[in-house]
Amino acid sequence: MKLSKRLKTIANMIPINTRVLDIGCDHALLDIYLTLEKGCRCVASDINDRALKSARDNVIKYDLKNKIDIVCAPGLDGVEVTEDSYVVIAGMGTMTILDILSSPQVNKIQHLILQSNRELETLRKEVTRLGFYIREEHAIEEKGIYYVIILLEKGVVSYREMEYRYGPYLLKHDRSYLKWALEREREMLACLPEIYVEKRKKQEQNILFLEACIGCQKK
Repeated sequence: MKLSKRLKTIANMIPINTRVLDIGCDHALLDIYLTLEKGCRCVASDINDRALKSARDNVIKYDLKNKIDIVCAPGLDGVEVTEDSYVVIAGMGTMTILDILSSPQVNKIQHLILQSNRELETLRKEVTRLGFYIREEHAIEEKGIYYVIILLEKGVVSYREMEYRYGPYLLKHDRSYLKWALEREREMLACLPEIYVEKRKKQEQNILFLEACIGCQKK
């Protein structure tokens, strides 16, 4: 089956024959792909009845109702988290993700894949405070929008402020994403009135930092 670039990137980050908890599964397309292509054992969970109906219909369509568990549950409640599970929370806002991760079950998670459409700096800061480190990141461009997907694992690593903002791996390895981020920072600076001296100064520092990073990658 064909996945979007975003979902295919998430799938590529998950090993074969893995147990996967897909929190907020939507149409369960990721779970179907992982089951068919990688032999994973998936639990597709959502709190939305309409999404779960679509998920069930898709699972039946691919004759996988005995291989994929469909669960109606809020966040991590109602699913069994085990140490070998890969927990996927994708396509939600940062505050919703952090609310899900406020569950006591977060202490059982060893492998966590997150994708939020906004407030990535806050997401990185708060999740690393929960005792995770960033093992891998990918920025995927689809239809002019960048989706950042982060793989975290249990452990403690210290990051600099700019690494929280732009991502420690993206700063080293993804020049295209940094160029996109640079344009966004320039646009934000252009919209700031002159009276906001400190905010403008911070934006200028962000721009200089990204320009330096892009220059280093070019070399």
